[in-house]
Amino acid sequence: PRSTLFPYTTLFRSTAATALLYVLLRLWSTPLVANLIALVIVTFLNTEANRRLTFPGAGTSGRRVHLQGLVVFVMYYVLTSGALLGLHAVDAQPSRWLEVAVLLAASVLGTAGRFVLMRSWMFAMRTPLRTDEAGPR
Repeated sequence: PRSTLFPYTTLFRSTAATALLYVLLRLWSTPLVANLIALVIVTFLNTEANRRLTFPGAGTSGRRVHLQGLVVFVMYYVLTSGALLGLHAVDAQPSRWLEVAVLLAASVLGTAGRFVLMRSWMFAMRTPLRTDEAGPR
Protein backbone atom coordinates (compact mmCIF):
# COMPACT_ATOMS: atom_id res chain seq x y z
CA PRO A 1 0.00 0.00 0.00
CA ARG A 2 1.05 3.53 -0.75
CA SER A 3 2.01 5.85 2.05
CA THR A 4 -0.55 8.47 2.95
CA LEU A 5 2.26 11.00 2.53
CA PHE A 6 2.90 9.98 -1.08
CA PRO A 7 0.69 12.66 -2.72
CA TYR A 8 2.45 15.33 -0.67
CA THR A 9 5.95 14.13 -1.55
CA THR A 10 4.95 13.96 -5.23
CA LEU A 11 3.52 17.46 -4.95
CA PHE A 12 6.79 18.72 -3.49
CA ARG A 13 9.03 16.96 -6.03
CA SER A 14 7.03 18.03 -9.07
CA THR A 15 6.67 21.61 -7.89
CA ALA A 16 10.34 21.88 -6.95
CA ALA A 17 11.47 20.38 -10.28
CA THR A 18 9.23 22.76 -12.22
CA ALA A 19 10.50 25.77 -10.27
CA LEU A 20 14.15 24.77 -10.68
CA LEU A 21 13.81 24.23 -14.41
CA TYR A 22 11.90 27.50 -14.73
CA VAL A 23 14.66 29.43 -12.94
CA LEU A 24 17.31 27.92 -15.22
CA LEU A 25 15.33 28.40 -18.42
CA ARG A 26 14.33 31.93 -17.46
CA LEU A 27 17.99 32.97 -17.77
CA TRP A 28 17.58 33.07 -21.54
CA SER A 29 13.85 32.85 -22.35
CA THR A 30 10.57 34.61 -21.70
CA PRO A 31 8.36 33.58 -18.74
CA LEU A 32 5.83 31.68 -20.86
CA VAL A 33 8.47 29.80 -22.86
CA ALA A 34 10.40 28.87 -19.70
CA ASN A 35 7.15 27.72 -18.10
CA LEU A 36 6.18 25.67 -21.16
CA ILE A 37 9.51 23.86 -21.44
CA ALA A 38 9.70 23.18 -17.69
CA LEU A 39 6.15 21.82 -17.64
CA VAL A 40 6.64 19.63 -20.72
CA ILE A 41 9.68 17.96 -19.16
CA VAL A 42 8.23 17.53 -15.67
CA THR A 43 4.77 16.47 -16.86
CA PHE A 44 6.09 13.79 -19.21
CA LEU A 45 8.40 12.32 -16.59
CA ASN A 46 5.75 12.58 -13.87
CA THR A 47 3.05 10.91 -15.99
CA GLU A 48 5.31 8.03 -16.99
CA ALA A 49 6.56 7.53 -13.42
CA ASN A 50 2.98 7.53 -12.11
CA ARG A 51 1.90 5.06 -14.81
CA ARG A 52 4.68 2.66 -13.90
CA LEU A 53 5.15 3.18 -10.15
CA THR A 54 2.15 4.83 -8.51
CA PHE A 55 -0.71 3.23 -10.44
CA PRO A 56 0.81 0.00 -11.83
CA GLY A 57 -2.36 -2.07 -11.44
CA ALA A 58 -4.58 0.31 -13.36
CA GLY A 59 -4.08 -1.63 -16.60
CA THR A 60 -3.72 1.46 -18.74
CA SER A 61 -2.03 1.74 -22.09
CA GLY A 62 0.84 4.16 -22.45
CA ARG A 63 -0.75 5.84 -25.46
CA ARG A 64 -4.10 6.51 -23.75
CA VAL A 65 -2.41 7.74 -20.59
CA HIS A 66 -0.19 10.16 -22.49
CA LEU A 67 -3.16 11.50 -24.48
CA GLN A 68 -5.06 12.07 -21.24
CA GLY A 69 -1.85 13.52 -19.81
CA LEU A 70 -1.85 16.01 -22.68
CA VAL A 71 -5.32 17.22 -21.68
CA VAL A 72 -4.19 17.56 -18.05
CA PHE A 73 -1.02 19.30 -19.21
CA VAL A 74 -2.98 21.92 -21.16
CA MET A 75 -5.10 22.67 -18.09
CA TYR A 76 -1.94 22.90 -15.94
CA TYR A 77 -0.19 25.17 -18.46
CA VAL A 78 -3.22 27.48 -18.69
CA LEU A 79 -3.28 27.74 -14.88
CA THR A 80 0.43 28.49 -14.45
CA SER A 81 0.72 30.74 -17.50
CA GLY A 82 -2.41 32.60 -16.45
CA ALA A 83 -0.80 33.23 -13.08
CA LEU A 84 2.37 34.56 -14.75
CA LEU A 85 0.36 36.72 -17.17
CA GLY A 86 -1.67 38.06 -14.27
CA LEU A 87 1.51 38.96 -12.42
CA HIS A 88 2.90 40.78 -15.47
CA ALA A 89 -0.41 42.62 -15.89
CA VAL A 90 -0.10 43.94 -12.34
CA ASP A 91 3.68 44.52 -12.40
CA ALA A 92 5.33 44.96 -15.80
CA GLN A 93 8.82 44.23 -14.41
CA PRO A 94 8.41 41.80 -11.49
CA SER A 95 11.52 40.41 -9.86
CA ARG A 96 12.56 36.92 -10.87
CA TRP A 97 11.84 35.72 -7.32
CA LEU A 98 8.31 37.12 -7.44
CA GLU A 99 7.76 35.25 -10.72
CA VAL A 100 9.03 32.07 -9.08
CA ALA A 101 6.79 32.60 -6.03
CA VAL A 102 3.72 33.07 -8.24
CA LEU A 103 4.71 30.04 -10.32
CA LEU A 104 5.20 27.96 -7.16
CA ALA A 105 1.74 28.89 -5.84
CA ALA A 106 0.11 28.04 -9.17
CA SER A 107 2.18 24.84 -9.43
CA VAL A 108 1.02 23.62 -6.03
CA LEU A 109 -2.59 23.97 -7.18
CA GLY A 110 -1.81 22.49 -10.59
CA THR A 111 0.13 19.53 -9.23
CA ALA A 112 -2.59 18.71 -6.70
CA GLY A 113 -5.21 18.93 -9.44
CA ARG A 114 -3.09 16.80 -11.75
CA PHE A 115 -2.77 14.10 -9.08
CA VAL A 116 -6.54 14.08 -8.51
CA LEU A 117 -7.15 13.73 -12.26
CA MET A 118 -4.55 10.97 -12.51
CA ARG A 119 -6.16 9.02 -9.70
CA SER A 120 -9.78 9.58 -10.73
CA TRP A 121 -9.55 9.65 -14.53
CA MET A 122 -6.25 8.62 -16.06
CA PHE A 123 -5.44 5.68 -13.79
CA ALA A 124 -8.87 4.84 -12.40
CA MET A 125 -9.19 1.13 -11.82
CA ARG A 126 -11.32 -0.28 -14.59
CA THR A 127 -13.66 -3.08 -13.59
CA PRO A 128 -14.66 -5.51 -16.29
CA LEU A 129 -18.33 -5.65 -17.19
CA ARG A 130 -20.03 -8.53 -15.43
CA THR A 131 -22.17 -10.85 -17.45
CA ASP A 132 -24.85 -12.94 -15.86
CA GLU A 133 -23.75 -16.57 -16.15
CA ALA A 134 -27.31 -17.84 -16.18
CA GLY A 135 -28.20 -15.64 -19.14
CA PRO A 136 -31.64 -14.13 -19.77
CA ARG A 137 -34.64 -15.90 -18.22
